[in-house]
Amino acid sequence: MSLFSRFFEKKKEPPGPSADEQAEQAELAAIDAIRRAAEKDDWERAAKACEEVLAKLPNLRSVQDIQFDILMRSKNYDEALEALERAYGNRPKGLNYYVNRSWIATERREFESAIEFADKALELDQRQAMALNNRGYALLCLCRFDEAIRDLNRALGINSGLDIARRNLIAALGQIEDFEKAEYEAHRLATKGADRFLGYGVLKHVYLMQNKRGLALQAVRNSLEIKSRDVSTALDQVFLCGVMGLHTECKDAVRHLRSLQPEPFYLDLADAALRDSAGDWLSASALWSKMDPPTSRIETVAHSKALHAAANGRLEEALKLLGEATGNWKRSEPWDHLAFRCSLLMELRQDSTAGQLLDDLLQRWPSYPLPVRLRARLAIQQGNLDEARALMKRLEGSRIARDHDHYIQYALEFHAAQFDAALEVLGKSTGYLPPSENSLYRAAVHVHREDWDLARTDLETALQVGTRALQAGRRAAMGDHWQWLAGCHALTAQLPHGDKEAELAKAMEFYRLSMRAGYYSHRSAWFQPWLFPLRGVEEFRQLCGQ
Repeated sequence: MSLFSRFFEKKKEPPGPSADEQAEQAELAAIDAIRRAAEKDDWERAAKACEEVLAKLPNLRSVQDIQFDILMRSKNYDEALEALERAYGNRPKGLNYYVNRSWIATERREFESAIEFADKALELDQRQAMALNNRGYALLCLCRFDEAIRDLNRALGINSGLDIARRNLIAALGQIEDFEKAEYEAHRLATKGADRFLGYGVLKHVYLMQNKRGLALQAVRNSLEIKSRDVSTALDQVFLCGVMGLHTECKDAVRHLRSLQPEPFYLDLADAALRDSAGDWLSASALWSKMDPPTSRIETVAHSKALHAAANGRLEEALKLLGEATGNWKRSEPWDHLAFRCSLLMELRQDSTAGQLLDDLLQRWPSYPLPVRLRARLAIQQGNLDEARALMKRLEGSRIARDHDHYIQYALEFHAAQFDAALEVLGKSTGYLPPSENSLYRAAVHVHREDWDLARTDLETALQVGTRALQAGRRAAMGDHWQWLAGCHALTAQLPHGDKEAELAKAMEFYRLSMRAGYYSHRSAWFQPWLFPLRGVEEFRQLCGQ
C-alpha cells in the first residue's frame, strides 16, 4: 500500500454488529429493564415489560423464565400457570417444569397436586432441593410432619443455603413442639441466612410459640438494627413492650413508630394494642371495630375483633370473625387459632364440630400435641375419662411433654377421684415450676380429702401467690389472676369453722372481675377443680349453663 493510500484515502468504518449480536444486545437490554423494575418490587411494570418483549420474541426463554418468576412473586398464580404452559408449549416438560408446577400448586393450596408434581421432578433428579422443599411444605400443610421434616432436612443437606426450606423446617418443628431444634435452625437463619432481617422475624415467632416474650422482643430489636424503618417490625416492638408491661420502652417504641410517618392505620393499630394491654377493653373494642386493614393485616385485625367479641360474651360473633380471619387469609393453615376456635366451639356446646375438627388433625398425625390436649380436655368435659387418658398417653415420655400436660393429667385424675395420682402428677412438675405455682391445685385435692391442715397451708401460699400476681401482673393477664383468687376463696369456704357465705361471695366477686377482664370460658370454669365449691352458687351455675 502506498503512503498516499495509507494516509489520505478515506478509512473504512469498522463492521457493525451482526443481526445475532443485535438481537442479543436487545435481549440483554430488555432483561436489564425488567430486572430493574423487579428490584423495586414494581411487579406490574416488570410484567408489562415481559409482555412487550415476548410479543416481539415469543420464544425468548430467558424472558419467559423471568416472567414466570415475576408472576409468582406478585402472587398472580393463575397467570403464572398460563405463562408456564405457554413457555413449554412446544418444549419437552422436564425437571424445571415439574418443579415450577409443584411451586404453583403449593401457592394455590393444592397440596396433593404439589406432591405429585414434586414426585415427577424427583424421578428425574433425586437431589433436586427445591422439589424436596416444595413436597416438604405440602406435607407440612397436610400435617404429615415426619415426612415433611425428612424432605426438608434432605433439601438442606443438598443445599444448606436454601433458606425457604429452613423456614419450612422450623414451621414443622414448631408444630410438633420440638422447640430446641426449631430455635437452633431459626438462630442459624437469623445469623447466617441470606436475609437476616427475615431470619430474626422467624426467630421471634419461635420464641413467641414458647411464650418467651423477652427473647422475642430482643429478636425484634435485632431486626430493627437491620431495617430501622420497617413499619411492621416497629409495630411488633410496640405490641411486645405493651404486653410485657414495659411502659417506658413502650413509649419509646411508639415514638419510633410515629417517626416513620406510617399510614394512619398503623398508628390506630398500635393505639388499640396498647389499650388492650392496659385492660381498656371498651375503647380498644371501639378502635378495632372501625379498622379497615390492608391485606397484610386482615388476619391480625379480624382475630383481635374476635377476641373482643368473645370477651364481651358475643361468642357466635367471635366464631364468625375467626372464620373470616382464616378464610380471608390465603396462607391460613389448619393449626391457625386452633385453641381459640375450639374453646369457642366447646363453650357454645358445639362439641361434635370441635371433635370432628380435632379428630381430622389427629388422623393425619396421632401425636399432634395441641390437638391431643384439646381433644383430651373435651373428653374430660364430656365425662369420657378413659378416652382422655388414652389421648394423653400419646404424649407420655416424649420430648413434647410440657407443663400444661401435667395440668390436664391432674384434671383427669381429679375428676376420676384418683387424688393420690393427681398429687403425684403435680409433683412431677416441680422440676420446672416452683411448688407455690401448684399450691391451689394441691389445695383442691386436700379440701376434697378433708385434709384441713394441708389445705390451710396451701391456701395461704396460694393467696400470697395470687395477691403478688395481681399487684405485679400485666393488665392483659388479669383474668387469670382474678380466677386464681376466686379459687382461693371458693376453697377457703369449705374449711371448717369459716364464714362459708362470705368466702363464696368473695369468690364470685373475683369471678365477675375475671369476666370483666375478658374471661369467657365458663364451661371450662365449671370443670376447674378449685372452683368446684362455686357449683352450689346459683349465679355460677347459670353462667356455666348448668
